[in-house]
Amino acid sequence: MKSFFVLLTFLMTLSATAAEYKLAVITSEFDNDTTDFFLETNDAGEMHSIRYVSTSPSGQITEDNSIPAETVLREGGVLAHRQGRDVVKLFVEPGFNIKVGGDVRLTYLQSGVSNNWRFIPLKVTKEGEGFKLTDAENSLVNRLFMLVNRSRLFGIIGIKEIQYYFE
Repeated sequence: MKSFFVLLTFLMTLSATAAEYKLAVITSEFDNDTTDFFLETNDAGEMHSIRYVSTSPSGQITEDNSIPAETVLREGGVLAHRQGRDVVKLFVEPGFNIKVGGDVRLTYLQSGVSNNWRFIPLKVTKEGEGFKLTDAENSLVNRLFMLVNRSRLFGIIGIKEIQYYFE
């Protein structure tokens, strides 16, 4: 009987364990760093946090941050900083659920001079045991590329646009 409970406990831990799902790789014209964007789940398979890991061209980790789901739901999360400013933020839309995902808004600083922000509507959705990132038309997205916005007077002032695609 004791071995039955041990086996049952083992099987339950196999079906529900914390995991990390890579949603996208973020690169830019700003630098040659690569940022891996993850969604982390708890043992119940619900969103626990978002995490991003930035790596230099030499492979050295320059940033490794996790933002708890409660913070993301309440105030969003910063995914990229440049020159002391937040330049890319992720916000969840009303109706987002940590069990199944929902609509998110990826906002980016188009101009630091005028403080003008733009956004891309995306979705984080549960697929099987994991999560994926899609665009508004439900096409899979796993790469984001930031194009710089330049000014003749100031140089780089923000992000012209973020291109997204599946590779």
